[in-house]
Amino acid sequence: MFLASLPLAMSLKFSDDPYLTPAQRPSPVVDMETYRMARSLSNPRVPVTWLLLAANLAAALVMTLHLGWAPDEGRMLDYLVAAGANRRAEILGAREYWRLLASAFLHVGWLHLLLNLYALKILGQLVENLFGPLRLWLLYLGGAVGGSLASVLTTLATRPEMVSAGASGAIFGLLGAVLVFYLRCRERIPPALRKYFFQFFVVLALNIYLGMRIPVVDNSAHLGGLAGGALFTLIMMRGRQAGLVTRKAGTILAWALAGLGLYPLFVMASRWW
Repeated sequence: MFLASLPLAMSLKFSDDPYLTPAQRPSPVVDMETYRMARSLSNPRVPVTWLLLAANLAAALVMTLHLGWAPDEGRMLDYLVAAGANRRAEILGAREYWRLLASAFLHVGWLHLLLNLYALKILGQLVENLFGPLRLWLLYLGGAVGGSLASVLTTLATRPEMVSAGASGAIFGLLGAVLVFYLRCRERIPPALRKYFFQFFVVLALNIYLGMRIPVVDNSAHLGGLAGGALFTLIMMRGRQAGLVTRKAGTILAWALAGLGLYPLFVMASRWW
């Protein structure tokens, strides 16, 4: 579960319509640098974000075709395990490590899915505009794997029969990327936009608190995803600054990792048919 923040356009009262009316144009209080950055971060042309949304929705539709709109809990959990959800025995016993990513596209019911889709749309659009489409996919992958590993090593260690699924770990990975960006680049962020970034951290604290209070929420997956996304962003930013990798080598490595991340999805899809 993830409670998302307001979209940037709503927060700043800017419109993506290029034909702004006088009432919609930036006021003298908001400088043009802030306005241009807000428009850039609100750019709706975010193909990877839309593909991630479609993939999560497609997985839910396939599950509905198999189980119907209101399956009982037992049948749903059996289906999720068969399709690729995390459970300790399958990952550590059967060594089905592809589940660490595949589980980030499966959800326990439509409410779980819709909450995560809303959060993914907001954070995915922001992160894709900040870092680009390829890095968004890598950050989603890093958050998903980090969240799954944390869940397997903590929550599922004490409750081995528990089934864990959902995009929350990956979404927290995107939030980790936003956190690192803000801490490292806050001096370059116009003051009027800093409160927009800050509200994500309020949402983060609220989600962690709710995860501690609601037993069915896998808070370990949330924190593991947050750490995975933050760590990947730090490596990505510092590696380039320190000259540890050339631009060409970094691009090749990124595409290789992105391609490798598709393998679990093919395994999961093969189990549906």
